[in-house]
Amino acid sequence: MSETYIRNNVEFTMRDTLAYYKHQFVASDRTLELYFVGCNFECPGCQNQFLWLTNEETRYITPESICEELTDYVEIAKQVHILGGEPLMQPAKALEELFHKLREMGFRNIILFTGYEFDEKTLKEQSLFKDIDFIKMGRYDSTKPNTEKIPDKNTGIILATTNQRIVPIHA
Repeated sequence: MSETYIRNNVEFTMRDTLAYYKHQFVASDRTLELYFVGCNFECPGCQNQFLWLTNEETRYITPESICEELTDYVEIAKQVHILGGEPLMQPAKALEELFHKLREMGFRNIILFTGYEFDEKTLKEQSLFKDIDFIKMGRYDSTKPNTEKIPDKNTGIILATTNQRIVPIHA
């Protein structure tokens, strides 16, 4: 894949763009989900295996362009999920810009889903996380299925597995 490419007469570098699959709005719990492509974990039993690698539906798009697609959801979305694949495989600069623009637009309860684990100090100090409200972290482990519905105390989100946890970033 080339370091730069031209779209609509504008030159982009891969550092400026995100490998974006799509967004969807889940009306039942008013969640806006943003899906990104690429995963280095490739967990067995992953529900989004099709997002591990780029495909013909992957769009390399700027954070600003993604936000333009989301303006209709600002007033109705209760939370925003940043999902993948593994979202943190995206360029940090572009992700940080996306998170900041989402916050500026008025979105709240922005939740990053990642297979990585971070300590509290990293979450509080890294600029990448400054506009994120919560992080759901930890590797998915299909050998530890969720046998009961466990709502997270901070968000009310029902955890998909007992081996992942939601941590508030700015409590």
